[in-house]
Amino acid sequence: VITGLNIATILIVFIAGVGQIDAANYNPFTPFGVRGIFAGASIVFFSFIGFDTVSTAAEETKNPSFDLPVGIVGSLGICTILYVLMCLVITGMVPFSKIDTNAPFSAAFDAAGMSWVSRIVSLGAVAGITTSIMVSLLGQTRIYLVLAREGLLPPVFAQVHETRGTPVFATAVTAVTAGLLSFLFDIEILAELVSIGTLFVFACVCAAVLWRRYRVEERPALPLGWRLAAVVLLSVVIGEISRFDEPFWILAPLLLVLAGISYSLSLLPLAEHGPQKFKVPFVPYIPVMGIFSAIYLIGSLGILAYVRFVVWSGLSIVLYLLYGVHYSNIDAESEMVPIVDKRGMALSSRPLDDDLQNLD
Repeated sequence: VITGLNIATILIVFIAGVGQIDAANYNPFTPFGVRGIFAGASIVFFSFIGFDTVSTAAEETKNPSFDLPVGIVGSLGICTILYVLMCLVITGMVPFSKIDTNAPFSAAFDAAGMSWVSRIVSLGAVAGITTSIMVSLLGQTRIYLVLAREGLLPPVFAQVHETRGTPVFATAVTAVTAGLLSFLFDIEILAELVSIGTLFVFACVCAAVLWRRYRVEERPALPLGWRLAAVVLLSVVIGEISRFDEPFWILAPLLLVLAGISYSLSLLPLAEHGPQKFKVPFVPYIPVMGIFSAIYLIGSLGILAYVRFVVWSGLSIVLYLLYGVHYSNIDAESEMVPIVDKRGMALSSRPLDDDLQNLD
């Protein structure tokens, strides 16, 4: 119901705003240049983190190998289109220099004499925040649940309610920590921290796809390893150079080298791992572009974002060294997942859904 209300609000805003668009407001179309586009994208990237929540709900789907790709790609595509349409409306209604950063759509419709639309926007904003909180709670609690099952967190995080089947303690911890963070820190700081963390994870996932696809146990890992390292290094260098508005001819050779490394990856022998129902198409080019774009966007963030990320990552490593490394029960040769009772104590084990092994 709430999601339907969100979509209805977006459509109303779009239909009402289209008639108020002034084409002159689109000139200049990129007032801050390419660097401004990527700087903005690196900050608002957190708008896309909800889509990975679909993957955390894998155990709650009937056919993961089909449901997960459709859910992630489908929701990502629909929401991206809606984001673009909303941006076109607001930048067409108001010159970019006069957009109210606190309440852009409400202020724009008030200035246009359409206060009734601004009230709808306020209602939709409340509904949108509600769904975002619910989705974030869902994804994070499932992550805590899996980490506790593997012994990387205390067993209490794996407690599952007897009747509702939901991780009670993990949900409570997520709600409290999210509330404290939003109360203590400015939204810009949280946005940068969430964005850099998500971008880092996405880059790691892209690298993992390449590793799974081309890592052959019987062969040395060096040929694949140095190629992945070169992709990461080139992405960092290109991102840093582009920050200084250097001419394209300086970046062109580096981009050609990156393309050459991507092609050399395709010449490596494939591993025996071959997902049957869904696999990333156009490998290695899409994963390489994923690594490059994620690292490039990370380079658009400020130095304070890097410091906060290093500190946060350092705290996570300390937690792992103090607890996880001693209590981890991950068995690389087993695909068994423990079933726990409400106290987080293991009752039995069951094999992972075979369909999950068909995803890449």
